[in-house]
Amino acid sequence: MKLLNDPIKNISFDDVVSFCKEKHIEGLQIDYKKEFPSKGLAKHFAAFSNTRGGLIIVGVEEDVKGLPVKWAGLKNEGKLIDRVHQFASNVDPIPSYETCVTDEKNGKVFLLVRVFEGDQTPYYVQN
Repeated sequence: MKLLNDPIKNISFDDVVSFCKEKHIEGLQIDYKKEFPSKGLAKHFAAFSNTRGGLIIVGVEEDVKGLPVKWAGLKNEGKLIDRVHQFASNVDPIPSYETCVTDEKNGKVFLLVRVFEGDQTPYYVQN
């Protein structure tokens, strides 16, 4: 599970595709999202911060069991990372995390968000 340990800035589009082809199931430290959920990512920030931390990959569609089934990526919009910061600001206390987008393939990228285990538990979603 190379993606869980590598610095996210070093993870490429092809690394995410390879990871998905290996059929890693969602679990305590990995979460796939086809696109941004309508309610945002705040609950994921809180959950990962309250446990061992984890990696959110946006641009991967999963089935009902949590297995990746499509990994097309997202349209490379300039506001992807800004949206992540907005979601994180809805958690109290503010979680420790890093985010980036992979390199682009055919106008698509994956958005990666590594949430670190928190040292100020409990973390909770405001509102």
